[in-house]
Parts: sequence; structure tokens; C-alpha cells
Amino acid sequence: MKRLLFVLCLLVSSTVSAQKIINVEIEKDRKENFWRSYVLDLEKKIQLRDVAVSPAPFCLRLWLSGQVVDIWQEKDGLRGSLVNWVKEVVPYGEDETNRYFIIKEELDASICEKIHQAYVERQLETLPSEERIAGWKGGFDGVIYILETSRANKYYLKSYWTPKAQGSLEEAAVVQSFVNDVAQVLALPARRHYFSNSIPFASWSNDGSFVTSRINTSAEYFRLKQERNRFRRSVKRQMLNQQQP
Repeated sequence: MKRLLFVLCLLVSSTVSAQKIINVEIEKDRKENFWRSYVLDLEKKIQLRDVAVSPAPFCLRLWLSGQVVDIWQEKDGLRGSLVNWVKEVVPYGEDETNRYFIIKEELDASICEKIHQAYVERQLETLPSEERIAGWKGGFDGVIYILETSRANKYYLKSYWTPKAQGSLEEAAVVQSFVNDVAQVLALPARRHYFSNSIPFASWSNDGSFVTSRINTSAEYFRLKQERNRFRRSVKRQMLNQQQP
């Protein structure tokens, strides 16, 4: 039976070290891959394990906008999960709460098999990241798909900015087809709709640039404001208690 895990939290970061060979593209004049740093930071906030340190013989993680699809190999077959997440956006002038609302759902083995099959059939194992695809354009808006894989002692991160904006590039069509496969198998729009109806915040975002707000009555507006203030006071009390000997 599927299980849903609801999480509303303030998260503290931690550091882990990977034992696998990290394969990411580093742009000229940069010290690190931007998207590798991005996923490492976000994993801590939405409570995901770094794929690079997973003990599973095979892992596949697909980052979409506000959704993360995971499948991994266990002794008895493939397992998987889907995470929907948002960060609370507070009204102008208020202190940040740094709260995230997360729903993590286990995926049926049959669904995991279909996703893995699509991954293999699209030959994504050998598809390079966008940096090594001639003619792949970047941009500041649009969407970004991030694909992480781990097998044996190697870890790969590949990123693809807005495949639909890449014209007739064959590689872009492959990436978009895989994303479409995953969306269809998981019925992602319907799951996202269910998740959105469960969000307890007045306003929220996935990337900070696009904010969604719910229309509330005056009474509901002030109730949510009081709730945010209670949360901030609770965090301050916890911090004070931790500082005491």
C-alpha cells in the first residue's frame, strides 16, 4: 500500500561526503557545477538523501519544478518515491519562516519499472549534459530538468534547460520525451493539483521567482499571520534552549 508522508518543517543543514566518482560538467572560469550545488542545498531542505552517497546499486532521480522523482534498486526489485514541495513566502516586511511543506509518496514497483524502462529506451545513460550538446541554448526563464544517476562507484548529474526551446535538436526531443513519459506514468498534473490543495501557506514558491498566493478572507489572513508569528516565537525559544548550558 502506498504511504504518504506530510512534512512541515524548519530544516538545519548537514554535510556528508561521497565515496563515488562525481561526474559533472564545470563551466570555464567556475569552480563548481551550479546545479550540483543547487541539488545538494535543496536536498537538505526537503529531506532527500544525496544520490552520490546512496548504497543502492542503481539510483535515478529526476528534478522537475517542485517535484522530485526517485527510483532505486533493491534486492527484491525497484522502489521509488515522488516528492512534492513548496517553500513558504511571507508578506513583504515580515521575517522569513524558512518553512517547507512536503508530501512524499511511495511509488508502486510497477510504476518504477515503467520509469526505468523509459529511461533505458530513451538511451539517457549515454546522453551527455546540455553543456556538451552542440547548439543547446540556455536562458534565464523556462524550465530546468536535472537528471542524477548513480551506478556502482560513479555518479552523474546532467542538466537540460527548456528542451522545447531547442528547436529540432534530437537530444532535446529525447529529454522531453522522457519527461513526458514520467509525467504520464505518474499522472503528475493530478498529483500536483492534490498537493496544491493541501498547502497550508498563504503564499509559496519553488524557486523564488514565481510566487503563488491563495485568496483568503480577512479572518483567514489574520489567522495565518498569527500562526506564522507563533511559529517564529517557537523557533526562537528552541534556539534559546539550545544555547543554555
